[in-house]
Amino acid sequence: MRWSLRWFLVPLLFCTACKKEDPPVDNPVGEGLFVHGCPQEGLAMAVEVTSDDFAVEGTDGMGQAGDYLLLSSEAAFVIAGLEGTDRTYYYYGGIPIDAVAVAGCEQASPERFGEVGFLMGEVNPLSFYDTVLRGFRGDSVEILNDGADGEAAYIRVHGADDLFWVVELTLVSEAVSDGAVRPRSGPLGITAHMDYILEPDSAVLQMELHLASATETPGEIQAGAALFPGPYTPTIYYTNDQLSAGGFDVDIGVPWLASGQDEGSYAFAIQGAQGGTIYISGTEVFVDANQLLQPLTLMPASSGQTEHVTFLLAVGAGAPNTATRHLQAYNPEPIPDLPAELFDIGGQVVDSDTGEGLAGAVLYVELMNEDGEYRTLDRLSSGADGTFSGRLPDLGGEHQNFQLQAHLDGRVDPDPVSFSPGSASELTVDFGAAGSLDYDVTDGDGTSLPAKIILWQDDTEALTIFGGGQGTAPVPPGDYDVSVTRGWEYEPYQGSITIPEGGSETLAVTLEHLVDTTGYLSVDTHVHMQNSGDSDVLLHDRVMTAAAEGLEVVLTTDHEFVTDLQPAIEAAGMTDWVATRIGQEVTASLPEHITALDMPAAPEHPRGDPVAWYGMGLAEMYQASRDRGAKAVGLNHPRGGCNIMCLIGYDRLLGEPTMTDPELLGLDPGMSIWSWDLDFIEYQKGGGGVWLDPENPDTTGLLDDWLSFLNHGHRVTAIGSSDEHGTDGLGTARTYFPSSTDHTAEFVPDDMWTSIVDGEVVVSKGGFARVLINDTAGMGETITDTDSEVDLWLQVEAIPSIDVTHAAVLVNCDQVLEIPASDPDGVVKIDTHVTVPVTEDAHVVVLAYGEEMLPRGLRQFDPTGNPRATTNAIYVDVDGNGDYDHPGGKECVYDTE
Repeated sequence: MRWSLRWFLVPLLFCTACKKEDPPVDNPVGEGLFVHGCPQEGLAMAVEVTSDDFAVEGTDGMGQAGDYLLLSSEAAFVIAGLEGTDRTYYYYGGIPIDAVAVAGCEQASPERFGEVGFLMGEVNPLSFYDTVLRGFRGDSVEILNDGADGEAAYIRVHGADDLFWVVELTLVSEAVSDGAVRPRSGPLGITAHMDYILEPDSAVLQMELHLASATETPGEIQAGAALFPGPYTPTIYYTNDQLSAGGFDVDIGVPWLASGQDEGSYAFAIQGAQGGTIYISGTEVFVDANQLLQPLTLMPASSGQTEHVTFLLAVGAGAPNTATRHLQAYNPEPIPDLPAELFDIGGQVVDSDTGEGLAGAVLYVELMNEDGEYRTLDRLSSGADGTFSGRLPDLGGEHQNFQLQAHLDGRVDPDPVSFSPGSASELTVDFGAAGSLDYDVTDGDGTSLPAKIILWQDDTEALTIFGGGQGTAPVPPGDYDVSVTRGWEYEPYQGSITIPEGGSETLAVTLEHLVDTTGYLSVDTHVHMQNSGDSDVLLHDRVMTAAAEGLEVVLTTDHEFVTDLQPAIEAAGMTDWVATRIGQEVTASLPEHITALDMPAAPEHPRGDPVAWYGMGLAEMYQASRDRGAKAVGLNHPRGGCNIMCLIGYDRLLGEPTMTDPELLGLDPGMSIWSWDLDFIEYQKGGGGVWLDPENPDTTGLLDDWLSFLNHGHRVTAIGSSDEHGTDGLGTARTYFPSSTDHTAEFVPDDMWTSIVDGEVVVSKGGFARVLINDTAGMGETITDTDSEVDLWLQVEAIPSIDVTHAAVLVNCDQVLEIPASDPDGVVKIDTHVTVPVTEDAHVVVLAYGEEMLPRGLRQFDPTGNPRATTNAIYVDVDGNGDYDHPGGKECVYDTE
């Protein structure tokens, strides 16, 4: 077959016996994806996209003029051209960016593919950071066969290896954290081209990566693919074992990666490979595990020898099996040395009482691996009459232990149905009766209130509902404990409920707003959603999670994607509850991730015109973000293990890094590894702690880092955020900022970013605080007082079920006073004036402490590692010169209990 695809290389010989029927003279033209022609049975098409009307329907469609289209009667694939490559996360041209099933002259499903890039290099089995992984960069594109002759459509992309920045700098970072030096990788000394081949009437794109030595020195090389799935397409894959190679954990025996939902799916494989997956820096890398131990051998260039790896990309119009089934003809042994006869699977999902077929059931085909664990191999779904069908390879080997695990919202999951390949065509999956919950959550005034409802069984979270106040949710019949919460300011409801079989139950709850945050709004400044490659939370769901957690403002910070959440807020009817501003997490593996806050939208750009950080130092990243329009920039998770503060050896006493050579961090000479041009630091993130561990000072101590900044005169604001990628922990740490309105719908964006820049915000992990010095100076302000003491007013509030035991007052990072809570279990825990000794110019910070776990329903974290509330600094001018003179580097002394 391979040679028949290359007939264009030799003169074509025509004869009566072998000539194919002539293709239709007139090819009808459609809209969007089909502006260059509709698919024709018996033909495939390759064409350069020249029409500005070209568009791929679906939230992840990226194709545009300048790209290349491969089209058959079953599928369409778009290969990125060489212009505008910043549309992709991978960043280089010549890669697949759209893949969708077609039917006639219409898409059979919306585009949900994402993108895939290709990696090559050498995985060192003994050393993670000595591994080299570089990306395929397309340099030129040619159409070798347009498909009009009835043969395969054929596109070739000539290219070279180049830096794949995310992985490259992760490897450098790992080396530095281990005390080693790993220079940035250079060219591999190879030539490379990618052939994209689409057969007529095929739903599978063959992608042949050809590699050859460009020198007379023989070498070894490995090749793989970096997959970035679309937001609507959760990925599943089977693995029968795991190995460790050079610090990588590699799942092996992977026949394919499948990703999708009922409206459309895709599947990815490597032909003839022992498939393996490696997760690196948020990227799912798919490799041939055999190559990890036995790489491809490249002979000297004069030999003319070329090695190649064939990747396969299939699409389907339904659940993942509609895509994986197409792979079988191209990859008949998805796990080498394990013969895989195909077998049909099918049957019906029914109501056990009525026998009625049930539509919309999700059916996971699971296979036992060598460790005796069932892993998902594929996924199907039931149609309108409850029937389902599919085709699978028999990968069971000697065990043949298959089972079907089913789920249908509102019904109890039935026991798995065991089957063998010989008895899989007439399966029956029985569900019990359905149930539902009618909920009505209101505040003390009777206003409908968004809230998070958690149903518990045996102390396990069975179901979470992010409700908009009133609604109905499918809930399996049974007995449940119930928690209803709305963040830090509302006392949770705890109760129980029984959902009857075939019926519904009503939950009516009133949540009292007890914590008085008048004059402040809350924001989570680090939130991910569907446009981040490592998050599949849809925009609508992100809006509802924010509303249910009582967050008034959400800053969108997707990786290399500038997301505008406002349309989703309006569509969800949540404008009275949630406001948003646009940001980006500029995801430099080195020096570090940063947040660019409050940027203008750029809807004309497929990714919103993100800041491209590749090769930049920290100062350059800050400046590029400001040039893009960011009102403020800040440093994300600077410890959290050996992140930037550890890597550069930040010295808290000197107030500067001990590392000075940017090349040690994989940066060009002259690039900055540190910069004080930042407005804030992510001081509290999610559930992580902030105290300094004397045994591990390089990986802990965010509080001491921030206090060190202040000691050295850098007025950097401490903020709290969640860095949430899922749905469970939004707002676990949050920031309260002064606001000119208490109504979210009237939110003034300047209030937020100016208060963050000016240090006027409170960081909260369960509590809320107000503080003034001499009844006039608040956070971020400077006051002159020369009598060696100041009056400090402190008020700390939290709901009754969140305890506050005491507060500590720090002056120039030393604890000078402890204030016990007057009502630890009330709402107003502390409300007092105290005299604070201040004998020299100082910054004054207050920390409020608790010791009990949070009430059920709120995201848990260790209370002994985190203050309930942290106030940003108030600055005191004691010497009367009208300014605050910082104390310089010093050890901090404070209590953590």
